[in-house]
Amino acid sequence: MDVLPPLFEMDDYNSCLGNNGNYFCSVQGILDFSFQNSSIREFIKNLTTNKSTFDRSIIHRGLCIPKGGEYHDQNTIRSYSSSIINGRIRRDFNLTATVDDVTCIDNIKEVTSFDKVILNLELRHFKNSTTYLISYQSTISIWSSSFIGVIMGNLYYNKKHTVYSKTWKLNILWSLSCFGLTGISLLLCHTEVTDRLVAAVLGSLVKPMYTLGVGLGIWAMSYNFGGIMKRILENKNIVLLSNFTFCVYLLHTGVINVLHSSTYEPIVFNELVMIKDYFFTVIISFVLGIIVTLAIEEPGLILQKKYLPQVSKWVHQIKERNQ
Repeated sequence: MDVLPPLFEMDDYNSCLGNNGNYFCSVQGILDFSFQNSSIREFIKNLTTNKSTFDRSIIHRGLCIPKGGEYHDQNTIRSYSSSIINGRIRRDFNLTATVDDVTCIDNIKEVTSFDKVILNLELRHFKNSTTYLISYQSTISIWSSSFIGVIMGNLYYNKKHTVYSKTWKLNILWSLSCFGLTGISLLLCHTEVTDRLVAAVLGSLVKPMYTLGVGLGIWAMSYNFGGIMKRILENKNIVLLSNFTFCVYLLHTGVINVLHSSTYEPIVFNELVMIKDYFFTVIISFVLGIIVTLAIEEPGLILQKKYLPQVSKWVHQIKERNQ
């Protein structure tokens, strides 16, 4: 992909419009590959026909352009944009581009649809994306799955001494509840829904459904259901790693944001990229999680047990007083 210019680049938006003498323009350019060799042209052709990648024959730029003087109308701004873009890509990639569309604003308070889309796509503004915050970090988006967790914890605590006989019916019920609910929720994530009401209803069910499936699976495993899945999760290496999962959970989102904080273009998503990114971020998160657990969490727990009142001791003391 190094043979192609970045899909998206953007000059500093705030500093540009902080000066009243500037325009900020979104520019779309079409790359010219006619002078490239056949292998490059074939490479581009394959990219443009692949639905899992962006059309790399089109580039998008956000340019800061000075007002007044020779840059005062659409034609002169288009010409200036063309010179800026071509100067950069000709030097670095030996390519040229034809400017296809230019849209400019000159007031920082004026936020267009283009601005909203681009600023949300830039992962350096990820944490400031309203869509991201509402979808993944707001109370309204996580309360249902948290509520399921509370219910499952209460169920386990109150029923932990109950004995269940393993029968084929209960095994089937466990399999359907664990794999069925999680599978349906994953299927819903990949379902394209055009009706807004249906999308809102299904979207609100995805997280609690997935959480319920996982919760029921773990709860049943505590009663020796689960077969090979239970044996895998009880492997000594998995159990060892489980000591660090809380810190890994806390750090994982931060690791993703930091690793992509310098990204100035939308990510090209495909199966291979997502798998590689997943394993890379998980490994980094576990390394940091282990360090934080050993350096902060465990010493903190030791201090807590030593200096803070313990509920078990408090309950024991009350029982002794009542006897």
